[in-house]
Amino acid sequence: MPGLVQAHAVAVEEFPLDRMIDELGRPEKDVSHATSRWLWRAEIERILGVGKEELGTDLQYRRQDDGAGEAARLHLAALDEDGSGLLEAEELGSLAGKHADLDGNGRIGLNELVPATARSGKRSTEPEALESAAMTAARTQAGGDLASLVDGVDPYRHDRDKTKSLSRAEAEHAFFEALDLDRNEKLTRAELSRYPGELRELRYADGGAARLFARIDRNGDGHVAAREFR
Repeated sequence: MPGLVQAHAVAVEEFPLDRMIDELGRPEKDVSHATSRWLWRAEIERILGVGKEELGTDLQYRRQDDGAGEAARLHLAALDEDGSGLLEAEELGSLAGKHADLDGNGRIGLNELVPATARSGKRSTEPEALESAAMTAARTQAGGDLASLVDGVDPYRHDRDKTKSLSRAEAEHAFFEALDLDRNEKLTRAELSRYPGELRELRYADGGAARLFARIDRNGDGHVAAREFR
């Protein structure tokens, strides 16, 4: 997931491995391109025949931990009070924003904890174990996410004063249209999270995202109307 830099949303479908083909071996699902294929029945049976001991899922006897990865998972589980899968400032206390927060978004995920723990060789959440230089991600430069967001919007429709340029108010209407996927003239939290910058934080299922949305949704109706959007 951290490698999907340009992704705005990911749709995940759960599909049982043994239902990829029917009882006659015919594919039940499409494939991405002509040269790809689903597994043959014999291949599926071979995969499903691998025992839990070989997969390491036999929890009766706990295996030795895998060092940094195991330590990072334990840290995350211990500190993640809201169960969001990410550590916020309130959960990190004095550690927040200074150490393993690689993208500088104020949240630390497992993908950031693992390399920090591996580099230090330690198994604690003390500052020296999590130190890392913060990386900034420019999302608003030319050709970036902000420009891509309005690719499908006709700017002339929003040029109400016919000056062949968009004022701030006209540009706000254009961006509002780009975000309003269902064209119901109000933005849900999910739709608003597609806007680059701080509003991208709305995609997290944690307290910080809820507080951010509440700050924008001034009447508290669960949607952001055009008059609330800036």
